[in-house]
Amino acid sequence: MYFLGALLIAAAVPALAADLPAPDAFLEQMTGRWKVTGTYNGHPAKHNFKAEWSIQNNYLRFRDVSEEENAKELEEFEVIAYIGYDAAKARYVCAWLDNSGTIDPEAIVAVTPRVGDTLPFVFKTPKGNLHSTFAYDAKTAKWNWTMEMEKDGALQPIAKLHLNKGRN
Repeated sequence: MYFLGALLIAAAVPALAADLPAPDAFLEQMTGRWKVTGTYNGHPAKHNFKAEWSIQNNYLRFRDVSEEENAKELEEFEVIAYIGYDAAKARYVCAWLDNSGTIDPEAIVAVTPRVGDTLPFVFKTPKGNLHSTFAYDAKTAKWNWTMEMEKDGALQPIAKLHLNKGRN
């Protein structure tokens, strides 16, 4: 009986996999492991970044963790995010969870159209609008990632990061 059930499940798996949507071609360029360098809060930053498809190829899930630790010996920065493409509205949707402790829905979900080779997300946090922009450079096959906080109509830099393919 158990053997028959296992056979039925095994036979169904290839059929289910064939029905998966094709990953978004633009986001596909972010998959893999990346070494992240640059500045975060005015200090040199080194992060480990990994992106892979999740939830039946509907979302690109990435995890970014700093190599630096804070006074409590915890990662200075850690984020897990899901980015998906809403084809009906021609926009990208991002759900962002990080170690800031913010759980307000407007602060953790943002939508944006693709602008050239950039995804300029704006999160409405209790401290102000956080601009988190991913920009792909097709010539070098690398990503740049900036974070800026909007205060009094001006953008103040938080992070300027560069993603380079590599093991981490």
